[in-house]
Amino acid sequence: DGDWAAPMISNPRCADAAGCGPWERPLMRNPDFKGQWSAPLVDNPLYKGEWAPRRINNPGYFEDRDLYKLSKIDAVGFELWTMQSGITFDNIYLGSSSSNAAALIADNVWKPKHDVELAISEALRPKSPPAPTPGFADVLRMFKDRIDEILYSISTFYGVLQSEGVVSALRQERAGAFGLLMVTMALGWLGWNASIILGFMYRLVVAAPAPPPPAAVTAASADNKTASPDSGAKADRKASKSD
Repeated sequence: DGDWAAPMISNPRCADAAGCGPWERPLMRNPDFKGQWSAPLVDNPLYKGEWAPRRINNPGYFEDRDLYKLSKIDAVGFELWTMQSGITFDNIYLGSSSSNAAALIADNVWKPKHDVELAISEALRPKSPPAPTPGFADVLRMFKDRIDEILYSISTFYGVLQSEGVVSALRQERAGAFGLLMVTMALGWLGWNASIILGFMYRLVVAAPAPPPPAAVTAASADNKTASPDSGAKADRKASKSD
């Protein structure tokens, strides 16, 4: 916000009145004023005009009116502005035919030389020694180092978790990664157990088999030869109604 400053309002009396506005020191005329001062100039009797370098005759000067006609080229130069060393140029071709350049330079000059240089560089390249085959002791030492690293990361994560909280513990480079891995494994284990329990409850409650029908219902059928007294009475009642 800055320092407080009083608000400014316009004064209507200063709209057309002379002398309103910021104060300025009054000026008065100087009757002796003769203009801006400058150093006085006097005549130099030895002045001979503006200096210019002397011009002498050049006996080797000539004017070439046929600049477009190139003479015989004996050399080719390259001017390079670079900070990289080791740049070389070889097999320079001057002409107007790319097919001739490929036939004369690439196939007959560059390729044989390149193959020889490549073979020499491969022969002079130092051979790397074969990698040693790890023994049983080396494997055990490597396994022990990994176990120690895992235990150290878990211990660091647990210590930071107790002292600074979950967020600081998860921000650790390796300990946080192991912490996330442990949390993920714990959540996965809980989810696996929950899925087993929910599946068991589903099979126990929802997918349970229906109870068998009672014996009296199963015994009644259309081709049953035995009839109960109630069935006979119902048949007599139907016969009486039909009469």
